[in-house]
Amino acid sequence: MVHLVIWSFTASSSSSWRVMNRTGAYDKLYAFSFMCQLVILSIVSLKILGVCSRAEDRKIIVADFLPLNSMKDQATGQWCFTWDQDSLLLQLKDGFSSDVEVIYVGCLDADIDISEQEEVSQKLMEEYKCMPTFLPPELFQMYYHGFCKQQLWPLFHYMLPICLHKGDLFDRSLFQAYISANKKFAEKVMEVINSDDDYVWIHDYYLMLLPTFLRKRLNQVKIGFFLHSPFPSSEIYRTLPVREEILKSLLNADLIGFQTYDYARHFLSCCSRMLGLHYESKRGYIGLEYYGRTVSIKILSVGIHIGRLQSVLNHPATASKVQEIEKNFQGKKLLLGVDDMDLFKGISLKLLAFELLLERHPTLREKIILVQIVNPTRSMGKDVKEAIEDTLLITERINNSYGTPGYEPVVLIDKPIPFHEKIAFYVAAECCIVNAVRDGMNLVPYEYVVCRQGTEEMDKSRGFHVGSTHTSTLIVSEFVGCSPSLSGAFRVNPWSIEDVSDALYRSINSGETERQMQHEKHYRYVSTHDVAHWARSFSQDLKRACKDHYSWRCWALGFGLNFRRERGITCSCKKGRKRRWKKGICPQGNKQQRMERIALSVNPTPHHTHHLETCEQPLTQLRHDAQGNESVGNAHSCTDLAGWVQLCFSLFICKWVFCSFLAFLCCITSSFSCCFGLVEIVGVAVSNAASNAASSLLKRLWSLKSTTKTGILHSTLASLVSLSMLLT
Repeated sequence: MVHLVIWSFTASSSSSWRVMNRTGAYDKLYAFSFMCQLVILSIVSLKILGVCSRAEDRKIIVADFLPLNSMKDQATGQWCFTWDQDSLLLQLKDGFSSDVEVIYVGCLDADIDISEQEEVSQKLMEEYKCMPTFLPPELFQMYYHGFCKQQLWPLFHYMLPICLHKGDLFDRSLFQAYISANKKFAEKVMEVINSDDDYVWIHDYYLMLLPTFLRKRLNQVKIGFFLHSPFPSSEIYRTLPVREEILKSLLNADLIGFQTYDYARHFLSCCSRMLGLHYESKRGYIGLEYYGRTVSIKILSVGIHIGRLQSVLNHPATASKVQEIEKNFQGKKLLLGVDDMDLFKGISLKLLAFELLLERHPTLREKIILVQIVNPTRSMGKDVKEAIEDTLLITERINNSYGTPGYEPVVLIDKPIPFHEKIAFYVAAECCIVNAVRDGMNLVPYEYVVCRQGTEEMDKSRGFHVGSTHTSTLIVSEFVGCSPSLSGAFRVNPWSIEDVSDALYRSINSGETERQMQHEKHYRYVSTHDVAHWARSFSQDLKRACKDHYSWRCWALGFGLNFRRERGITCSCKKGRKRRWKKGICPQGNKQQRMERIALSVNPTPHHTHHLETCEQPLTQLRHDAQGNESVGNAHSCTDLAGWVQLCFSLFICKWVFCSFLAFLCCITSSFSCCFGLVEIVGVAVSNAASNAASSLLKRLWSLKSTTKTGILHSTLASLVSLSMLLT
């Protein structure tokens, strides 16, 4: 950006001086305005240098909810907030260096009255670096519980609304609410973003349209998107009526992350089959060509925060709860399941497999117990209600059939419990089973392995010797994202009750050595692939992807959502190198040819097409210049292009007036503080599209022969570049 300021001033100075020499314009007012331009551009350059240096250490994390706990003090009526230590968004900060400024954007888990929203926003921004997004209750209901939970979430988990009673059909009004909510998130991001050097990291399917709205406002913004849920195969995803809109929006990100290779493969297949895009692997990185940009694909599983678990393990309340559990279930083997209450966690299938185990092996009765912890869900659709009813019915049937006085085979905990009690069950359980029929990642097995490893204080409280070996046994569904990383676990098909029952039997009868080897292998992986490793790796790949992108000037293409595909000026030109077509965007000729051209695509908006044809002749000459290697292509007509350039003449006058006004204020105040303030008020935020547009067209006109008309046009375009640094 600073190079553009310096270049534009130099070009404007030289061309304007040549024009003055020809016309004899040496009056003092013109010279005074010319000197003012030098002062203002110098100030702006220094300001931009300061902004860029600060912006390198800023990351904006955008998610559906902020990592905060909200509570209103009934005595004072004031809202109180605390960090949610279990939130992944808060834990990922460990992957950043200490000098990185992290800002969160998202909704609150509480209803804030409209009269209190401004005060709450200011408080959260000052104390927690959090920018809350307040959505009207009706909009939130349609956006979150409607489109996200009733349509996107089931589809991404391979559930199609074949019948009305099996799912909700697509509702266009819910998608409009999804668009409106993403727009509001984009507005909040724009309030906290400082410059194009800030990195924006968007999380999960709640905000898949956000990259489009951010790219439309800041075309050089650095965007990373990570999908925590599964991404379905193309045969499933193509049933979504708004499939292309969502794909195009995601492709406006610089880096798209997935939990597993299968999810990334499904996404690439959708882009290939529905958008006709091609992808390839270069130096270990997967790239997807989209309108001249290479969108990088990242495959990296989320990890857990080991330090958080170890601190809870060392808490006295946790050790006390472990002793209580071991005393209550003394002499019995404890099997554990921890799942959210929804249709895809396979809780009912797990219970049926456990019932079959007790039926086939009567000797195991009164010797094993299955503790099923059910986490509360945020959405209460009819599918969730059916899952709850099935779970309660099967649990009651098992306990009535195989239970005895003082013994219940299934202990169902369907109410919220403190986190340390959940950790205590992890420690006491000899086997953990995750039986989801479809899940994005599921970190329960990772947490179980770390808790079974324990700490020195936990070992002492349980009567173990320091340095003693530890064991664990895992039964994991093959449809869960963490399954490939747990090579020592018993992998099962959750739809096969017999397979799950056999896996339960083998885990109960496995030897001590086998369980120890499995545990050591799993703990070695989990401890080295924690949440800090995940965040650090994603951040590094995002920087690498953006570094290559923004050496190309190729903006404002492929927005989706019925946005025009080419708006304003689009230029594909490598900065500081020979100008060549970038692979995949050359609209004419053989792609194998390496033509030294620069593509200038102009698509002026309708209200610009009525301008006079002032510059038609020089542009026509430029277009048909047979001697040069440059061409202007993909424009509606030279008349439209001339109309766009005519607008530059009007802005040319505004620039000199504005510079003169600022210079006058500087003189009367004998300082630059007033100038700094005015520059910030009118917007130091740069209109990059205008800057690159004028810069591209200016470089074309530079190659023309020196004439009075082209010299004036040259000066005008250079002035537009300078003005775009001051006016948005």
